[in-house]
Amino acid sequence: FRSIGAKENPFDPAVEPETPSSPVDTDQVDGCFIEDIDVYNHGQENLPWRARLDSGMEDNAISEEKAVETGFEIEPYTGRDIIVGNGDTLRPVGYIELQFHFQRVQAGKTWKLRFLVIPGDPPFDVAFGRKFIFKAKLFARPSEAFPMKYK
Repeated sequence: FRSIGAKENPFDPAVEPETPSSPVDTDQVDGCFIEDIDVYNHGQENLPWRARLDSGMEDNAISEEKAVETGFEIEPYTGRDIIVGNGDTLRPVGYIELQFHFQRVQAGKTWKLRFLVIPGDPPFDVAFGRKFIFKAKLFARPSEAFPMKYK
């Protein structure tokens, strides 16, 4: 009996499949994927920040402290309270639209996104949610993914 590798049988639980690398040179800090970005403030100066890639979030978010630091107007939030991962609820301060670019890859591309402004002391400067992560192709989709469709 010979065990075949993940390339021959990606569903063999005895073999650890190769994980495709991200096109972004992403660091991992405390189990979170982190990317360095430059955000443009109201005076068009670069603010170097760390962004968390959080596929569990749908939208993008920014700490209130960092939003104020940009000098841009924060549009009031009028939606419902948000339930976070631990079950607690929070009420965002508002929205802010910012321009930024990645420091290490895709550095020539400037992105403009809307962020929810989170009060208090969230564990990030900026967090990118899954909509942006997949749009920007920050994580590669594993070739071993099993495509499924419902009838």
